Amino acid sequence: YYIATLLLSLHLGVSFEVYLPVEAAYYQKAFKAGTAFPYDDFGPFLGRALLWKMQLELHADKKDVGPSISFPTGRFSKGHLIIPELGAKLRYGPGSFVIFWSSRLLHTLGPRWQPTNDPVREAQGITPGRAAHVFFFPLSSMKQLEDKEEFWGVRTGYGRSLKSSYYGAV
Repeated sequence: YYIATLLLSLHLGVSFEVYLPVEAAYYQKAFKAGTAFPYDDFGPFLGRALLWKMQLELHADKKDVGPSISFPTGRFSKGHLIIPELGAKLRYGPGSFVIFWSSRLLHTLGPRWQPTNDPVREAQGITPGRAAHVFFFPLSSMKQLEDKEEFWGVRTGYGRSLKSSYYGAV
């Protein structure tokens, strides 16, 4: 999955850096301390989720920290991202992406998205609907990694004692 989404990760990371440079630098430092795939992912997000054909209720991502990036794919209509605290109803269809403080702001989708038909794809066994990719940073990971050096997680077993000669001196 990480290799398959490498270019996507790069694009989203650059977008994050352009729009929120201070936050991006902070995330990138923690990402470099915690990544297990230093050559298969550019960062800066440690967490990724794939929401497959889910209708979402109003929520905030309380176990995450800071901004996240989310984008929908698939074949559907009526997709909007609603952020009531901002009075915002944003178009949220295939090809769009949003960077926002999902850990702090309540958000939902609405009106409820509807799958759209595509007989050619359905003949290939691909059913219509909405899938969303979310790139985020778990709060618990940030707390552990924010003051660590690059590759800390891999070198220390994420804080566990690695005295084995396989890992060398830690």
